Amino acid sequence: MLSKRVATSSSSSSSSHKRAKTTAAIKIVYHAGMGGYLPGESPKGYKEGSKVGERKHLINPRLNFEAALVSLVAPAGSEFVGPVVKPDGGGLLGLTDATRSSPNGVQAALTFLDNNVKASDQLIICTSGPGAENMIDAIAGRVRDFKTRCARDLPHKDTIQAIKPGLLATIRGYVFITPITVTKKNPEQVPNESRIAPLLSLEEGTKVLIVTGDKDTENLRGLRICIDRMQCKATTQLHVVASSRHNPFDSTPVRRIAEKNTETQEVLHEFLKQCCDV
Repeated sequence: MLSKRVATSSSSSSSSHKRAKTTAAIKIVYHAGMGGYLPGESPKGYKEGSKVGERKHLINPRLNFEAALVSLVAPAGSEFVGPVVKPDGGGLLGLTDATRSSPNGVQAALTFLDNNVKASDQLIICTSGPGAENMIDAIAGRVRDFKTRCARDLPHKDTIQAIKPGLLATIRGYVFITPITVTKKNPEQVPNESRIAPLLSLEEGTKVLIVTGDKDTENLRGLRICIDRMQCKATTQLHVVASSRHNPFDSTPVRRIAEKNTETQEVLHEFLKQCCDV
């Protein structure tokens, strides 16, 4: 969105001049996590002949995180940019790079930020699912092992501080849509320590809004425990959508979805006001 400028008046009889005030553009950079088609999938969003069937969160507009976020967030006077794509701009991230803080996935996030954000912008980082881990790690200059998820630091020359000095200062807050705290591999571990490690690394004072559904019970339980342990607990808000599962924009009964999404929209807009100069 173009910057809003407030006109100034000047007088030849006055020795003082009023400077124009500029409200920097608000950019919401989105990392889809699981969003986008996976390698080998058809444009319909599912693997031909797969027993898994259609990936409904990709092809049903009502279930699509990105479509819902654009409609909910954009009216707040912001520009929605995303999702994060491959570093060469060659399409959506594959499954591994979209769901893990892999070297390629982190490079994609950093390249996307470098290409789409100016030092004068007001930046909100927005993610769904494991996109939270990827963006936090990318901004912090970390990558993780695919299997163990152990973290290691990037060489300084490859970090966002070196690639685009000043970008960190543009970040005003984070919106996480259902960050992952429970895995199928270790369902008894609530929360899964390796999955919440990036969230726990956010510094005190960081403004965070987490949106999720109350029917995603174990993940929500993990989120509550995680929030209580976060360094930025005092500045973290949790918005739980009633009768909604993993995707908070898709709830029951269907006839009340619009009403609940309006409530979520109001929460998102209020958060933007708290974070940015609107």
